[in-house]
Amino acid sequence: MTHQKIPWGSLIFMLLLFTGLWAQQDAQYTQYMYNTMSVNPAYAGSRGQLSMSALYRAQWIGLDGAPTTTTLNLHSPIRESRVGYGLSIVHDEIGEGVVQETYIDGVISYSIETSRTAKMSFGLTVSGNLLNLDFTGLNNFDQEPIAGDNIENKFSPNFGLGFYYHTDKFYAGLSAPKLLICILSPVLSWILVVICFLSQPY
Repeated sequence: MTHQKIPWGSLIFMLLLFTGLWAQQDAQYTQYMYNTMSVNPAYAGSRGQLSMSALYRAQWIGLDGAPTTTTLNLHSPIRESRVGYGLSIVHDEIGEGVVQETYIDGVISYSIETSRTAKMSFGLTVSGNLLNLDFTGLNNFDQEPIAGDNIENKFSPNFGLGFYYHTDKFYAGLSAPKLLICILSPVLSWILVVICFLSQPY
């Protein structure tokens, strides 16, 4: 019996050839534990009190146009109810104004007690993304042609879901904060995509 090798390189090339490609990256954080609500809406209100945080992340310091991310968020439970709410604003910039993205998320959660010390929360986030893209900032030479028209304040809606189980000493979560991915084209279209985050301390 003979074994034939599978041409993985050719297979991957063919898949890419017949598949639409896009590259739009969400903001990154060094420690998601300080900004859990950005990846799991069910976290809103889980601390039992009004919580606010602000983060700033600078990558490749010293290089012109290095990526920067600024985040402001707050969340709180509603008194005498099982409902929590939250608001998050994220601004991401790359290339000295070449790419600017602003994310605004509104979050609501609902918690149920599974025991005296444990709760299971369910969360929903409704978000909007504003994108600015200056193609002229990508030119390396004066005579280099511009690939496309600039994008100014293009709005893309989105929504996400999350689950969050927590006690005083343990937590675990599963979420898909961005269920829609917008393809940047003259005609706006959205594809349903599930990108899951699993959170659990170690």
